Amino acid sequence: MRAVLFDFDFTLADSSPGVIECFAHGFARVGLPPADPEAVRRTIGLTLPEALRRLHGVEDAALARDFSDAFRERAEHVMVASTRWLDRALEAVATCREVGLATAICSTKRRSHIEGVLARDDLHALFDAVIGSDDVATAKPAPDALHAALTRLGVGTDRALYVGDHPVDAEAAARAGVTFVAVLSGPSDRAEFASHPVRAFLRSIGELPGHFEAGRSAPR
Repeated sequence: MRAVLFDFDFTLADSSPGVIECFAHGFARVGLPPADPEAVRRTIGLTLPEALRRLHGVEDAALARDFSDAFRERAEHVMVASTRWLDRALEAVATCREVGLATAICSTKRRSHIEGVLARDDLHALFDAVIGSDDVATAKPAPDALHAALTRLGVGTDRALYVGDHPVDAEAAARAGVTFVAVLSGPSDRAEFASHPVRAFLRSIGELPGHFEAGRSAPR
């Protein structure tokens, strides 16, 4: 293996307070009722139109665009400041790099917000590539983000691992031809991955170095 690709939300970091605030702002802007915060958390990792469909059954493309515009308007003010790294996430990424692996982030979040968090904490050097939803034609579960990252890294699909917390991550990995490891640090439970190929389940990203050390997916 030569590279580890990471999802962002609930895999490396938690931006749910900001996401929930942005959803509330978007709902109010388009005249929709509020949604339960836990229901909103369960949509993190999906595209905004898909999240809106799941939360309120909205199929109207124009309404979804207006909601997304309002969400992004608020996100510019709150998303970076409200994001915190999960316990041992940075240590896990650093360990990957110490053993010679390239690292990248592949997320449905906008790249500017991820890079804003990296800049806030002076962590740009921890990742060789950051691919957000605005960098690809089609967001996850399409494989575009993973393929874009691997092209940037110069690594083949058979020499990479993708780590994520949501079934949409597992589907993207399968469609990209990349081995997938699930972390159960988000709202998704193990049963929700039943229809997807998963190499291993970890309770959190902090367990990833131990997964390598056990020889189940050793760098080579």
